[in-house]
Amino acid sequence: MLLTSFFPLALMILAVLGSIVFGLATPSEAAAIGGFGGFILAGVYPLHRLLARGEVRRQGHRQGGLEHGKELGVIVKESSFLTAKTSAMVCWLFLSARGFLGGVRAARRAGGHRENGCCRST
Repeated sequence: MLLTSFFPLALMILAVLGSIVFGLATPSEAAAIGGFGGFILAGVYPLHRLLARGEVRRQGHRQGGLEHGKELGVIVKESSFLTAKTSAMVCWLFLSARGFLGGVRAARRAGGHRENGCCRST
């Protein structure tokens, strides 16, 4: 189970990074291809899970398409929220770093670092 869920993702990562390293795509193009590949994997994964459980037989699963579509919508919604959450954390990190550096620069301009001799300016 671990190998079947790991290899498609690893293959997509290698394809995206390989296309950048070998000069086949720019980073923006590779990101678009990776995003599309992730969307495809999100659509195929529930069907793969049903096949692994044996719920889909050779005769076909009549309601599988509708259920699969509902699962795909839930997966896309959840992944969108997780992406937004991660992006917000990264933005918060950048804003915090900017605020910290602003405080350090203000302290240097004020000249407080020379009083105790800890930070020598060049």
